[in-house]
Amino acid sequence: MLLGQNVNSFGNTNGESFPALLHAINADPGCSALKRIRFTSSHPLDFSDDLVSCFSKSGPCSVGRLAEHLHLPVQSGSNRILQLMGRNHKIEDYIQKMKRLRDLSPDIGLSTDLIVGFPSESDADFNDTLSLLDQVQFDSIYAFAYSPRPGTKAAEMPDDVAPAIKNERLNKVLKHQLGIAEKRYASRVGKLMEVLVEGEAKNQGMNHSKGSDSKAIIWSGRTSCNRVVNFAAEGVDLRGKFVNVKITNATSLSLHGEIVK
Repeated sequence: MLLGQNVNSFGNTNGESFPALLHAINADPGCSALKRIRFTSSHPLDFSDDLVSCFSKSGPCSVGRLAEHLHLPVQSGSNRILQLMGRNHKIEDYIQKMKRLRDLSPDIGLSTDLIVGFPSESDADFNDTLSLLDQVQFDSIYAFAYSPRPGTKAAEMPDDVAPAIKNERLNKVLKHQLGIAEKRYASRVGKLMEVLVEGEAKNQGMNHSKGSDSKAIIWSGRTSCNRVVNFAAEGVDLRGKFVNVKITNATSLSLHGEIVK
């Protein structure tokens, strides 16, 4: 995992680039044991076409071991609000990049951050955010109601969106995304997916109640597209291992399946 507040700004001051770093890691014999290369977080302003191309499935621009997942915080679907936030990117450019990503990597999982109730956010601004969700079809979002933070430019603006409106918009955006997530997760039912097992699932009864072997352990892991998968297996510790799982059903938050040996 390559981790930073804005990892894709790497090299901006010395002639290097983040896509070049990904290619170097992918080609380095010393990193050959890495099965997945993942990074977070990014900023839309520095999310270049070359970086988008790294997600392609084949060709010279492809980074073969790059995980099929991207978390790209957008914060709002309104250009007016983005300007007030000082984000300096346009929502049209963001949507175009997400569409190109899906063209290059159809199974990619997309997630983002959103803030609702930013100072002066109107109903029209909020509706632009709902429209963004419909256009991009994120797998998941992290949404928050705005609150002032000392020392920021936003804290100097009038906090003029009533708390009740903030909460209403937050609940509405979460409910809207829930419907999208249900469809996104359901689209993976029937697929064979490689899962990196993280450990035992917290809920050990989720599959036992459906007729599976009560002696089996329910394991939980993540796909390359960062979806949580739960499945049953008996007789071996699977922590840290890669296994193939056929997805049998889905919720709006996770996938369930059967291990394929």
